[in-house]
Amino acid sequence: MKLNRIERWFVNSPVRQIKQNLVMQWFRGTVALASGGTILEVGCGRGVGANLIRKVYRPNRLYLLDLDLDMIAEASQRTDSRNSSGISLCLGDAARLPYANSSLDAVFGLYRDLEIYIST
Repeated sequence: MKLNRIERWFVNSPVRQIKQNLVMQWFRGTVALASGGTILEVGCGRGVGANLIRKVYRPNRLYLLDLDLDMIAEASQRTDSRNSSGISLCLGDAARLPYANSSLDAVFGLYRDLEIYIST
């Protein structure tokens, strides 16, 4: 689902970035995930979560998926994906993921009020 103006403001706010940082620190202490893997972030927004995932888990491959083309464009700039061979951006729906079974080591969704991690 695409965000309305108020939701977009909230997910792009500094408060949200602080929350994502705290959640990622919790993930790091709770979820053992070897570096060098393949990770998908569903609902990547403007790329703040992607940079945290890269910093904490150091994947070889990071796929970023979002429904909103504007957010994909912002994530491309924020993550500097044009100069990073390990990042791929995809416009798409989490209900129809374009990835084969068992091709991902982890899936992250850093949503408005719910953070999830799914290990494959």
